[in-house]
Amino acid sequence: AAVLSNGFALRSVSQALQADREVVECALRWDWRALRYAAPTLQVDPKLSLAVVQKNPMALQHMHADLRNDRSLVLAALRLCGGALQFASKELKADRDVVLTAVD
Repeated sequence: AAVLSNGFALRSVSQALQADREVVECALRWDWRALRYAAPTLQVDPKLSLAVVQKNPMALQHMHADLRNDRSLVLAALRLCGGALQFASKELKADRDVVLTAVD
């Protein structure tokens, strides 16, 4: 219940709850930065990461390297804020279509 009103409460709950997708989703609705307290498997979950960058595209900087190389995730962030390109992987920064999305 605490994560419904304070996403950072996720840092104080049991590991089992930090690994519970529904609990983590509730925390993320409050504050995208709560993702850092989720279980490692959820921190790299593409669906949860997409929800985070849709709230704050610059959150890409805090994502795992594999996610910063995920074309669809990076493009979603760039459609909202071209400045997020600085946090994309080196490979995606060299991708013409990705760069065009950032500057469009």
